[in-house]
Amino acid sequence: MLLRVHILLFVILAFVFGSCVKPESAIVLPPHGTASVASVDMGMYYDKQIYFDFETGKAVYVSDPASWDLAFETAPDGRHVFENGGKPSVFVYNTHQTDLNAVMELPAQLSPIADTFWQYDNPNGLPGCTAIGTWWKPDGSTKGEVYIVRLKTVLYKMRILSANADSFQFEWMPLYSKAPSTSVTLRKDSNSNYVYFSFKDGVTRPEPPNKQSWDVVFTQYRELVYDTDPAVLRALPYVVTGVLLNPWKTQAADDSSENFTAIDFASSQRLNFSSDRNAIGYDWKTVDINMATGGGSANYAVNPRKCYVLSTQEGQWYKLHFLSFYNPANGQKGAPMFEYERLK
Repeated sequence: MLLRVHILLFVILAFVFGSCVKPESAIVLPPHGTASVASVDMGMYYDKQIYFDFETGKAVYVSDPASWDLAFETAPDGRHVFENGGKPSVFVYNTHQTDLNAVMELPAQLSPIADTFWQYDNPNGLPGCTAIGTWWKPDGSTKGEVYIVRLKTVLYKMRILSANADSFQFEWMPLYSKAPSTSVTLRKDSNSNYVYFSFKDGVTRPEPPNKQSWDVVFTQYRELVYDTDPAVLRALPYVVTGVLLNPWKTQAADDSSENFTAIDFASSQRLNFSSDRNAIGYDWKTVDINMATGGGSANYAVNPRKCYVLSTQEGQWYKLHFLSFYNPANGQKGAPMFEYERLK
C-alpha cells in the first residue's frame, strides 16, 4: 500500500564536523541570464548540514546538525534563546518556579518521552516565537524562572540569569542532581548570528564564523505539519529536511505561478518576501512510502515547478528551483540538486 505523506521523519545520531571558509579574494558575480546547477550532499541519514553561498556558488561550511542544543542571539541587544529543532529530542518546559534546587522532578502532566505539554520553537525561526520566550522583565532583569530542557530522555534544568551587549549568563544542572549547578558565561560574537551551546560539549560551532559568508543552509529542522488524517485538525511537530534562510538580512518568496525560465527581476517585484527562516522550507519535495515492504521504503520526488526568489544580504536577487534529491553517483537520498540564476 502506498501512503502519500509530506513529511520526513528521521532521528539523527551522527557526529560529523567539517568546515571551509569563504575565500577572501574578489568575487566575480555570474552574469544575468546565466543559470547554474549545484548540489550538496547531506548524507543519506542527513548527518551533515551544509551552508551555501549563491554569490560564490559554493558550499562554504559543513557541520553536524546535532552538535548543539540551544542557540543564543549575539546582537548587542539580543536576548532570545532558540532550541535545536533539527534534533528531534529537544523540547522545553517553563516551570514558572524560581528556585533551581527546588525543581527536582517532572511535573505530573509531563512525560520524558511524550511531546504533550512540552514547548518548541515556531519553525519560522523568528525571535518572538521561541519556546523559552521572554525570560526577562520589562527592565531587562531576569524573571529567574526555571526551565526543564529535554534531550530525548535526558533532562536538565536551567535559569537564564542575564544578557547584555557582551554575553549571556545562565546556570544549569541535571534535573535530578543534588550537586551544585554549573554556571556558564557565553561571550557574544557579532560576526555570527548565534553562540551555540551543548549540554554535553559546551560551546560548539555549527555555523560559519562569518554570518556574511552564506545565504541558506540545507539542514533538518522542526516543522509544524498537519496530521494526514483529514478528521484530525491539528499541527504536529515533525523533523523535516529542507532549506533555512540566513537570518541576517536574507528574504525569500515563493513564485510557483511561473516557470523557472519565465521569472525575471521585473516579475519578482510583485512577490511577498518573508524573513521567516523556513520561507523555502521542505515542501519542494514529496515522499511516497511503500508500507508493503516490511519497514517501508521511501521514494522522494522533487517538484521543479516550485520556484523561489531570494534577496540576499549583498543586495543580489536569485531565482531557485530544485531538480533532484538523489546523489547521481550512488543513487542515495539526501543530496539536493538545484538550479539558480542571478536576477539582479
